[in-house]
Amino acid sequence: MVDYGGESPPSRSAVAAPNFRIGGGGGNGRHAGYGYTEGSLAIPLGERGGVQIDALGGISQENGFAGSAVHLFTRDPEKGAIGAYASYLYGNGSYKDGGDYEQGVSQAKVGVEGQLYLDRVTLEGLAGVNWDSLDDSAGLFAEGRANWYATDNFKVNAGLRYADAFGGDRTEVVGGAEYLTQFTTGTAASIFGDVAFDVGGSDRGGSDVTAMGSLLFHFGTGNKSLIRRDREDYMPTYLGRDAGDLPRSVNVVARPGAPGAPELLGPPERRDRPARPERAERTACQDRTARRERRGRQGRRVRTDRPDRQAPERQHCTREIHRGSLP
Repeated sequence: MVDYGGESPPSRSAVAAPNFRIGGGGGNGRHAGYGYTEGSLAIPLGERGGVQIDALGGISQENGFAGSAVHLFTRDPEKGAIGAYASYLYGNGSYKDGGDYEQGVSQAKVGVEGQLYLDRVTLEGLAGVNWDSLDDSAGLFAEGRANWYATDNFKVNAGLRYADAFGGDRTEVVGGAEYLTQFTTGTAASIFGDVAFDVGGSDRGGSDVTAMGSLLFHFGTGNKSLIRRDREDYMPTYLGRDAGDLPRSVNVVARPGAPGAPELLGPPERRDRPARPERAERTACQDRTARRERRGRQGRRVRTDRPDRQAPERQHCTREIHRGSLP
């Protein structure tokens, strides 16, 4: 009987067995910090095929986001993998779209992904077309990385990433690392970190350096090292990085338009809104009283045997203010 050192026997299938990962992470995106929880489920489709479903939800600034992705692939654990990829990500904030403001933003991706296994090196890539609701048009995206496994449970990677979305394009140098520790119960946990440096493009605004990290728990295929899990269990996930690239959301308030017209949206710092009618009435009342009192002080002798002619109006202003009709 072959001894695998306490690990599960090697698999020749695209997905060794149904397995899932769940965890959470966060970082500083292009415009703000963000945090999320995520999960992935991989299922074999015969001996050479597999399907993986990813899901993610989180918060950034004052808005939330959620997304999902699906991988349909074929794989030989000793050679490599190739398949189709599709994802959808939605942010529920308010976003500036030219001179208008759009409630919610969407991004969809469709592409091809692949991996090549060379001893302790794995070359991986993803490329395709993306669409976003702000541009309402399609652009290209691509990412390629070289992973080197220093040990069976620790890897580092580096590569390039390109995206044309949300009104600009950008090219980034990316790199990361992951470490996995196994438990005696057949489960495992891994810590992952990733950083990106913007090196070119016409992207409008945002940080040139972004970073993210996550903690994942693995279930379903017994005791396995990181290199085997990457080649026998699942495909890479991309939703966490995509969430960090969402555009900046803004706070907007409704501004009244013409009678019968829909309310307009704009940032709260806009100062072209008309004054409140009750405030204008209060100011006019106080100004009239103050002018009359100044005229009396500037040369008109005050008769003590006559009632104060300004008293009724002054009392009216005071009474209305205290009553609350003139706040």
